[in-house]
Amino acid sequence: MPRRYSGQIIDGNINSKANELEIRSIKNIPTQSVWVRNQISKMLDETSKAIDLNEKMVITLRDTIPLILEQEEILKLNGDIHEIQSMMNIHDE
Repeated sequence: MPRRYSGQIIDGNINSKANELEIRSIKNIPTQSVWVRNQISKMLDETSKAIDLNEKMVITLRDTIPLILEQEEILKLNGDIHEIQSMMNIHDE
């Protein structure tokens, strides 16, 4: 059964059994997206790289809406992803 997740940037449902995260909103902007295990890990890699390089990050909602994340937001997103991975028992490979 999916568990509700409400982080600092991501809001959605975690389905540990299916290794999926159903995203309902990012930065309080409604969206619908499903990330599987490897997409979650890839997003963690991307946020970590942006943090290391002190860069902004652009993500796209609904394949049409670009959303620019500042460093503070990237740090929060990175934290959300770490929490989600922990809740899903996903470990960096």
